[in-house]
Amino acid sequence: MQFPQLIRKEILAEWRNPSQLGGLLSFLAGVCFLCYFFSGDVHPAQWNLLFWIVYLFLSFFASARMYEEDNIRYRFYTSQLVRPLLLFAAKLAYLWGLLLLLSWVLLNLFSALLPVPGTGGPGWLLLLVPVSAGFACLGCFTSLLSSYGQSRQMLVIVISLPLCFPLLGSAYAASLELLTGGEAWLAKLIPVLAIDLLTLAMATILLPLSWKG
Repeated sequence: MQFPQLIRKEILAEWRNPSQLGGLLSFLAGVCFLCYFFSGDVHPAQWNLLFWIVYLFLSFFASARMYEEDNIRYRFYTSQLVRPLLLFAAKLAYLWGLLLLLSWVLLNLFSALLPVPGTGGPGWLLLLVPVSAGFACLGCFTSLLSSYGQSRQMLVIVISLPLCFPLLGSAYAASLELLTGGEAWLAKLIPVLAIDLLTLAMATILLPLSWKG
């Protein structure tokens, strides 16, 4: 089975070159401290907005170099011995787990430094799972396109922005219901799941076209 081995490759590559993970954790800690230092008393809506803005940049940074080593050090292996769709699925699974872990760390840091009622609990975990899946799929696909060079940067922007902001807005609406004690937050997960499916369908359809191009 190549799929577990490809995920293992991603994990080993991360730990052998921990600079990117260290940079993500440093960014996360630094931004959380700045939010704590300058915010003062935070309203739940402001807390929610700050959380998702930090998460957005965190997801961008985490996915930016997903295909860098595969197009340099492992180009022969990944282009000749592994099906591109299988490689994409392995990177998607790895990035999904990484974003879920980082988002959980971010949530706990925000809850400790800027405590507001309604943070934590199983509802947040249930929300972060599909949100991280959507951003992982979008991040892997845009990272693949970016690895082909400057000629596709405009395509990356055209594809990512129309899906990125609706996903972030849907996550914001659902989490605000959690913070304010509303009971409709589960219903507001439906747009998140719909955007996840749309992102996955888009990547599945456009991936073969990107390899041919």
